[in-house]
Amino acid sequence: MPQLKVVACTNIWESKGETKDFPMWQSVGSREYIVGRTKKVPSFKEIGEMITSLQHILEGRISPSVIEVITGHEIYESNNLTHNENFQLKYGDAIDFPAEDITNIQVEE
Repeated sequence: MPQLKVVACTNIWESKGETKDFPMWQSVGSREYIVGRTKKVPSFKEIGEMITSLQHILEGRISPSVIEVITGHEIYESNNLTHNENFQLKYGDAIDFPAEDITNIQVEE
């Protein structure tokens, strides 16, 4: 079996409301992050552990009115393009925003 990569997908939300009490969130983009690599198809539990271990990087407040949240995951062969990368290449002739590999980020204790 070929090497696989697990990709976490996020959605970026921006508050378009006029007051903080009534935020009116609107989706303004998305991102993909490589959260794990494996030689076998991972179980849901293994995928959950990969995502949970990096959740502090995947989710959070970007600014007071913009947040990023996890929306799901996908599994690809390591040498294949992700859905978003394929879309960028097909309709823009270049991959401007590749999936970010965060599997090597070191956590300081």
